[in-house]
Amino acid sequence: VRVEQVDTASYPEITLYVSARDAAGNPRADLSAADFAVTEDGVPVELSDFGGLGGEPVSSVLVVDRSGSMDEDDKIEGARDAAGAFVDLMRPGDRAALIAFNHEARVAQGFTADQGELRDAIERLDAEDGTALYDAVVAGVELLRDEPGRRLLLVLSDGQDCSVPSDSCPDEYGSSNTLQEAIAYAEAAGQPVAVVGLGDRAGAGDEGIDEAVLQQIAEATGGRYFYAPEAGELAVLYAGLAADVQQEYRLTYVSPRPSYDGTRRDIAVSVGGAAAAGGYTERHLINVVSSPLAGVVLLVPLAGLLLLPGLLRRRAGRAPAPVVGSYQ
Repeated sequence: VRVEQVDTASYPEITLYVSARDAAGNPRADLSAADFAVTEDGVPVELSDFGGLGGEPVSSVLVVDRSGSMDEDDKIEGARDAAGAFVDLMRPGDRAALIAFNHEARVAQGFTADQGELRDAIERLDAEDGTALYDAVVAGVELLRDEPGRRLLLVLSDGQDCSVPSDSCPDEYGSSNTLQEAIAYAEAAGQPVAVVGLGDRAGAGDEGIDEAVLQQIAEATGGRYFYAPEAGELAVLYAGLAADVQQEYRLTYVSPRPSYDGTRRDIAVSVGGAAAAGGYTERHLINVVSSPLAGVVLLVPLAGLLLLPGLLRRRAGRAPAPVVGSYQ
């Protein structure tokens, strides 16, 4: 069992997207709400809603490296084939978008359910210039931020960010964000990042993927890392990922500690003898929408502090008038 995503958009209602497999690695299709036990900070919670296997629409962003090195060893062709295989498995209700990046990240196709539009955008991918990997992660998170429900961010790269000192890549062709900033941005949005490293692992030189960095992005955000040494392996990998995300369970509960305190909450999910960990940080410290009364209580003193300097200036401006008049 694995917690794939924790959705806090409706806090204090929490929604978990969970995958479960048998000993052979096949998805379990026979589980019910009664089979799952969930705790938050060690406190058992009762599920208020449950979605069975494969019933949830998915919003996906495919982030594809199109730097100059992707023109080698049929990598860009493999990336096109893989993205196409992913799009082919979209179901009614699923939506996807495409971000292409070299020295800059740009949205090549916004969210759409139209598979033809997505394939056209994929076919237009070409390879040139540098690698702004960290900016591409930020761009993917930003594009997904307001999407409801299950969100998948899948990043493919065959190299290292050009902001890292490199003999083969000018610094200006790299990211404006650092690795730590990109990870923090994804963590703040509660967005796991699935990362695919393509091609050779970096050796003594600066060619190839920095696998430690790609793994760090995936693991720090709660995502997964995959390695594909050859471009021809990508299509099968992407098809498998598309199938996996469509075979998850949705578990919803209300937090047993529904306070707006900005603290970390640890989640445990168990099915039979298998268990998985997850968690989230409560980020609605001032939440006028979720708690109007709390919002007013917190905002009124702040508004008073903002108005105070103006009131003092006006009072100071009026105070000298009687003194001047007395001299007259």
